[in-house]
Amino acid sequence: LTAALAIASRYLVLMPFNEHIGISQRIEEESERERLRTAIAAVRETQGVGMGIIARTASEGVEAAMIEADVRGLARLWDKVLEKKRQTQGPALLYQELPVHIRVIRDLSSPRLEHIRIDHVETYQRVLDFVRDFLPEFQQRVHLYQEPRPLFERYGVEDELARALLPRVPLRSGGYLVIEQTEAMITVDVNTGSFLGSDNLEETVFRTNLEAAQTIPRQLRLRNLGGIIVVDFIDMRDEEHQRQVLRALEKAAENDPARVRCDGFSALGLVILSRKRTRESLAQQLCEPCARCGGLGRVKTAESTCIEAFRSILQHAQGRSMDAASQGMEYLIRADGAVVDRLLDEDSAQLAGLARTIGRAVRLQVEPSYGPGQFDIVLVQEMRRSP
Repeated sequence: LTAALAIASRYLVLMPFNEHIGISQRIEEESERERLRTAIAAVRETQGVGMGIIARTASEGVEAAMIEADVRGLARLWDKVLEKKRQTQGPALLYQELPVHIRVIRDLSSPRLEHIRIDHVETYQRVLDFVRDFLPEFQQRVHLYQEPRPLFERYGVEDELARALLPRVPLRSGGYLVIEQTEAMITVDVNTGSFLGSDNLEETVFRTNLEAAQTIPRQLRLRNLGGIIVVDFIDMRDEEHQRQVLRALEKAAENDPARVRCDGFSALGLVILSRKRTRESLAQQLCEPCARCGGLGRVKTAESTCIEAFRSILQHAQGRSMDAASQGMEYLIRADGAVVDRLLDEDSAQLAGLARTIGRAVRLQVEPSYGPGQFDIVLVQEMRRSP
């Protein structure tokens, strides 16, 4: 429990019971901190808001008009809370954290937003009520979707989500991007693919890089990738081409609600971006590590698994003497079908040679539940064979 009430919006936090103006510690540039402090003070004075306000990390680089809109929305929300308090006898709930569909409207509303389409009546009504109270300028943009065709199918959302989980992004020119997320950074590799373009190789490379520069920021937004991003453009000798590609990249990143910083081309032809992390990436939200490979993205081949099984048997046999207790015992290899097939075919001679070396028979058993690279070696009682 706390008496220090705080209500968050997209860029700000309202503290109704003090008059402090604060700036997130994650905003390090002193000039930006001072700009935000000045903007908040000016809005408080013009709007007559005598409450404390803290600028969140997301407010870095945001225009003063957006700050002003956030202050108005928070002040309007607090007035609603006070009005409900006057009309309600306690104990009663006056305010609670907004549900996800309302937070989406609150955080993504901007002058560029044209339509808000909702295919659920109750959610539509809740969003409409919220917009009417706190974002009245968007009221005419909220629509109830009632067509028989599913909303996500109608606008290709599910297809877009599926493509956003793939590492390879095709370009219209025939080139493609390969986007990979690692623990330390995001890497983007640009390739010409099947794009031949003109007879001039430099021109072909330039056009592919230019299209890639226009595509990369959108892919970062769709996949919600943040942190350090390293882009490996195709090498260009012409410095003017490098400048044009860099300008195209910066221009395409201007529409990103998360702040993006871009360095120029390094001596190795790499461009380093930094994009503010807002939450988990799309892949982290929708997927989990593969149970087969543990998230590695690769599994051992049947050949390497067979070699490992041979080594395991040989090592075990060399460390175990042929005592009386082990007489009449043989080895059993349990593995998936691909490994057993190889042991019966390509590696059958090696398997027979191993059996002669250790002086024991080696049997095979298919385990349907085993994945690639999985196997067990078991010493079992030798099967009695009919005469």
